[in-house]
Amino acid sequence: MIDYELQKILEKISVPSVYKDLGKEYYLDPIRKKLILKTPEETVRQKIIQYLLINKKVPENMIQVEMLLSKYQIKSKRRADIIVERLIESKKEISVLAVIECKAPDIMLGDSALDQISDYAAKLNAEYVWVTNGINSIAARYDFDKNMYVDLKELPEYKEMLNGLGDIINTAKPKKRFKFEELIKNQDYYCEDYTFSIDTPKGLRPFLTNFFECLLDTAHKMPERQYKHFKLLKDYGIRYLSCGTASGGSYDGDYRSFLIEYKNNTMFVNLSFFNYGTHTILTVSSDRGGTIPHNALQYNINYIIPVANEYRFPHNGRIAIGKKGSGKAQELKELIAKKAPELLENGKIYIGTLHNNNLLYLDQPEMIKFVERILTYALIRDEYRDIKLKE
Repeated sequence: MIDYELQKILEKISVPSVYKDLGKEYYLDPIRKKLILKTPEETVRQKIIQYLLINKKVPENMIQVEMLLSKYQIKSKRRADIIVERLIESKKEISVLAVIECKAPDIMLGDSALDQISDYAAKLNAEYVWVTNGINSIAARYDFDKNMYVDLKELPEYKEMLNGLGDIINTAKPKKRFKFEELIKNQDYYCEDYTFSIDTPKGLRPFLTNFFECLLDTAHKMPERQYKHFKLLKDYGIRYLSCGTASGGSYDGDYRSFLIEYKNNTMFVNLSFFNYGTHTILTVSSDRGGTIPHNALQYNINYIIPVANEYRFPHNGRIAIGKKGSGKAQELKELIAKKAPELLENGKIYIGTLHNNNLLYLDQPEMIKFVERILTYALIRDEYRDIKLKE
């Protein structure tokens, strides 16, 4: 597929110096440390090398270019375009992390290119593959559970690859939203697909269906601006994530993701609903470059207080601190009082209120305010965890 984001980045990337010899032009390759004939394919390769170094933060000593497969104990005279390596500390040995194939811009990324790189990846046990001509791009990660490569939105950064991360492309066609008047008769829809627990109170189901489909509705975006406690850099739409829990489990599925800046750090915060078994939870997770996404808040929807078409979201402040066990709700409230006192009502944590009298959209004032408050609460919860873990 056409990768417009990659195109913009590559346009700004400078290729190495060009030298002439006997009427021909050569690049001084920074990895191979030698002059390489300038061709359209080589120009793409040189830009991709710089892209890996600068944008994907791959260490220079972990990049191999035009490397013989025989270096990795494979009986073959063939060469791989670019190989990204990793050091396995426990074994003190180098292994292949990613295989990258570069083509000239006028070469289509057909089945032959995919077959070639897939063959290389299989022989080298590479977890990631990427083929690009600088215009089109196909990236994939090996899913050990499914025993197959799954398509990614882009090649992740080096630290993310070391942790087996990457945003999976969800190829499923999004379901059309229910109309507001259809919510009641379809209130069991997300119980049947196991997003909501079957034990979810029927009085909450129409509202939760409205809320969940609001998160999945990418036609409406949360305004990208400076909020009270964080800056929303981009409403990133839907990402398929596997978010870890304090107990060692994970919640895998579609999350509405927001790229934010908080305390001079850039990170994703993500919202979704999941079946906890005995009840439904609204989760807020966060992830930074090179880290596995983790749940900052698992909100039991049974805490919601419905009054007519109004739904209030209080919270008791219960919080887990990894392997250290549980934190103290009173200490968390004291931190909230310092950082975001608007989240407290009469000394109790209050996330916000939503109404179920029309379809909810992420660009509505009420929903904007609610998302701002729940993300802020999740960020402060993580801040509290960091404080306790350092003690």
